[in-house]
Amino acid sequence: DRLSRIATTIEALQEQLPVTLTKPLTSVSAPSIFDAKCRLTILVDDEKIELLKTREELIALSDVLVVGTAAAQQANSVFLGSTPTRTDSQILLDSSCKSLLIPWKAKSPVFPGMGSSDAGINKFEGLSEFVVNEEGKIQEHILRKVSWNGQALKGPAIGRTLKALQSTMSNIQNSPLFRGLNTNGWMGEGFLEQVASAASSGRSADSMLEKPEVRFVKSVANVTGWWNGTEDEQMTTIPMPGTSDWLKYSSNREAIIDFCNNVVTQLSTTRDLTAYFSNNATLVGVKGNILLSGQEKLSNFFQGLALARRSTGGEWVLKKATVVDWTRRKVEIEYEASNNPLISAGKDIYTLSVTNASPVIECIEQVELKVRSSDGYVSIDGPWVMNNLANAARQANTPSAIAPSFQNLFSDLLFQQQPKQTSSLPRKKTQIPQASAANVFYLMSEFHECIPKLWNSTSTQPPAAAFLSETVTLKGYLGETLLRGSGAYKQVIGSLILTTRQAIAQKRLVLDGNPIPKVELTPKGNVRVYLVLKFRLPPPGSVFSDAAAVPLTLELVSDYVIDPELGLVKEQRLIESRVNGQLTPGDVLSRNLQRLLKLEQDTPQRGTEDMLQTVTDAISWFRSFSSPNGSKR
Repeated sequence: DRLSRIATTIEALQEQLPVTLTKPLTSVSAPSIFDAKCRLTILVDDEKIELLKTREELIALSDVLVVGTAAAQQANSVFLGSTPTRTDSQILLDSSCKSLLIPWKAKSPVFPGMGSSDAGINKFEGLSEFVVNEEGKIQEHILRKVSWNGQALKGPAIGRTLKALQSTMSNIQNSPLFRGLNTNGWMGEGFLEQVASAASSGRSADSMLEKPEVRFVKSVANVTGWWNGTEDEQMTTIPMPGTSDWLKYSSNREAIIDFCNNVVTQLSTTRDLTAYFSNNATLVGVKGNILLSGQEKLSNFFQGLALARRSTGGEWVLKKATVVDWTRRKVEIEYEASNNPLISAGKDIYTLSVTNASPVIECIEQVELKVRSSDGYVSIDGPWVMNNLANAARQANTPSAIAPSFQNLFSDLLFQQQPKQTSSLPRKKTQIPQASAANVFYLMSEFHECIPKLWNSTSTQPPAAAFLSETVTLKGYLGETLLRGSGAYKQVIGSLILTTRQAIAQKRLVLDGNPIPKVELTPKGNVRVYLVLKFRLPPPGSVFSDAAAVPLTLELVSDYVIDPELGLVKEQRLIESRVNGQLTPGDVLSRNLQRLLKLEQDTPQRGTEDMLQTVTDAISWFRSFSSPNGSKR
């Protein structure tokens, strides 16, 4: 960013330096070059003498130089004819970019009352150093050397010359020769515009077009005057500001930054992605083989991945972006993605082009891809995964058609690969037949889809009810059987969901966000669900008030044991529960579930009312875990 700001300053200098004696600095142009506290100093025997302290004083000095030049031009035109005014300069910089060295040469008409080496011409040469601050602006102008008509001027002489020039110019307005130009005062804005125009007319067409060349040197400290040597080889991979390669670099850099900030993250969304790919975009595998080609195919591929990822509650995270080759707009993207129960991590190199000022993807080259199960137990060959995904994408025409194919593939992956050995002793793993593997994957997707909508849905079916076996059992924290059979399970859990919704409707409970699930596949082949329920409890017997409400956070952990032959849930085991972070006694929840089961066997009229009372009693018990201000006891 600092180099970009320096480049802007150099561009402004290239416009200003050739017209130093003919076009004054203004309050508009000067801030693009000079810091507000920019100083003008003279180097005398390695010591600095300060002449000016602020940018406003530099602007005033510029006015004096331009007016003096214009006055001399006017005087010479009477006696000697038109005399050209010209300023030539160079801009030298090294890799530190801490300062710019400016060797300069100037020719101007003789100032009134001053001598010259040639008839009507004064020749100036010098070496200036512009010290650049962190904002890329010039904070100090150091005059290292100055010569006038071939004679070197010392520091004090330069100061006296500038003061004499100011004094001479202040007397010009009283001269009859220039009275026609000075009716409104020589420092008036209108007059400065006139003299700038008049002086410009004395310049040759070539000089008006010439801009100082930017040259790269190993060290500006070694330069003592006009640079006639060859340009040193650039020591960095990034072009220097103001050089011929800088504009191309700057343009490519902006495209890469735009891509990293605004494009690559969109590839993980379910929106239409065609605008981000060129017509002939390609996806290249780790081994150099072309997996997919064409704008529509790549768009469908990434959109299908996003749809499959969303159905499992997975996410895509950008870990790091590294520029590989700025000349060809190549950037390496390191990422991590989850398609539960799979985790993938990889690196891809994106080659970009620019269309309508926006970056588009020409090619994606896979550098690395690692795929594993969320518990780290199963490691899967990355290129094999991509080949299968690409094949699925080629056979489908829309993202919605691709997503199910990806989901089926993800479920198959865990059961077609050999688990990695993490120790000398093999770990036991429940083997699930391939025919049942898809059911496990869809079960996990169902939990991610249904649990967040638990309190907003009108259905009283438990989440993933379609994946329960007929003989499913619910076991408590102590291993005791609480429920047996899918009918009883659906009835009791459904009633619990319904009565909780009624408690929410009656303001006995207040929602503090949707339920948050985390779903994993364990090494034993079980599906583990971490469930967080957030509520707020109003004070007993009062109308709900947010200020008086007590936070209530329930954390429930369950294992769903899978029948390996059917791929259905044969058992739900209650593993752990916490209230506001505190572990709860296992027998308490078991007693409440057993009470609900007994109530379900009563008449429907009485059962619904008593079940609501059971939930109310549970709320009172939960309240005992929280102090009035919501902290844990």
